[in-house]
Amino acid sequence: MIGIILAGGKSKRFNSEKSKVLHELCGKPLLFYSIENLKKLKIKKMYIVVGGKSKKEIIQKFKKDACIIDQKIPLGTGDAVKKALEEIKENDDLLILPGDAPLLRYETLKKFIDFYNKNKPDALILTALFENPEGYGRIIKKNSRVLKIVEEIDANDKEKNIKEVNTGVYIFKRESLEKVINKIKPDNKKGEYYLTDCIHLLNYENKKILAFEAEDPDECIGINKREDFIRAFKIMKERIIEKITKNGVTIFSPENVYIDYDVEIGKDTIIYPFVVLKGKTKIGKNCEIGPFVYIKDKIIEDGKKVFGGEKCFYGV
Repeated sequence: MIGIILAGGKSKRFNSEKSKVLHELCGKPLLFYSIENLKKLKIKKMYIVVGGKSKKEIIQKFKKDACIIDQKIPLGTGDAVKKALEEIKENDDLLILPGDAPLLRYETLKKFIDFYNKNKPDALILTALFENPEGYGRIIKKNSRVLKIVEEIDANDKEKNIKEVNTGVYIFKRESLEKVINKIKPDNKKGEYYLTDCIHLLNYENKKILAFEAEDPDECIGINKREDFIRAFKIMKERIIEKITKNGVTIFSPENVYIDYDVEIGKDTIIYPFVVLKGKTKIGKNCEIGPFVYIKDKIIEDGKKVFGGEKCFYGV
């Protein structure tokens, strides 16, 4: 299976001078999380399609992780995948991920792939049930078969009431996708080539299209606006703190603590309120940290006590 990550969006709704996939969530760019998932899945080859804002910076930062494909002009997800197909020589199945899905777990993707391998559809779509599906493409189904995906901007009132949404995660049989991807047209309100249009085109070809619903819809939050980013941060922070406390660390007032993705903390250490731990900080066993302490990229040895005050800032 080949992995394709789409990171060529214009980030208009995010309202930033740089691409949203470069914004850091708990110390890591959003794009890092999609790359990390593909690495855990042991995908044999990985491609990242870039275009639009911060293209050079994305290439520089991630060129060691994957083959980079330049979309040149961002004309939508369909055009991005088409450009990828022009570069990919292998005839393997295609796992496609968005570059702004940091909460998606490896375990969910593994189940998604297992379902695909068992059922062998021409296309499989990861979906989620959202109480408020605003902003997401809606899944139109008949029985268990997916008929099409309608982007919200193009949906009618009835379609907008559908709560099952497209997460932007797919697996396609390459030969099936290649038969239809050149037929998609930018005849929508955005004037873009939608990858989602391939679904109803595959239906015309009488191909098998299925959906796989994620158990936890929070995993499928896409980062389109700053509000999405803040919501994702809260969830990621909870995950990090849960992992650390399971490893034998006491965190008093976790709502008033900030801990980056790469931080390591030893057993029986106590973290007091108003502590910031950033970068590749490593804290040993039986330490006491805080309150009012900022530490970045430092090693704190076993048994040390670091309290707030004029010397509380470790790192820069």
